[in-house]
Amino acid sequence: MLAEHLAGAVPAAFDLTQFEVRSVPWGRGLAVVDIVGMLVGLDGRDGWTLGLGRVSAVDIAKGRLIIDTALDPARVSALAIGRERFPNA
Repeated sequence: MLAEHLAGAVPAAFDLTQFEVRSVPWGRGLAVVDIVGMLVGLDGRDGWTLGLGRVSAVDIAKGRLIIDTALDPARVSALAIGRERFPNA
């Protein structure tokens, strides 16, 4: 079902200064360094998760995450970086 959800995904740039970004708790002291391929919950203004995406690239120079998603980025207000990776299809 996850592959089906991401089947229509296209790359969308998310400016990290415009979104609340958090990681899903894993354990104490965990730091995620390589997040390419990680699943991301895309939350709306009401705090509910609207859908999922997959981090396809990190642009550190511009402070952006490129996330493959079928959602309109304008609907998203927060990003929840998960613990699971999803292979590039």
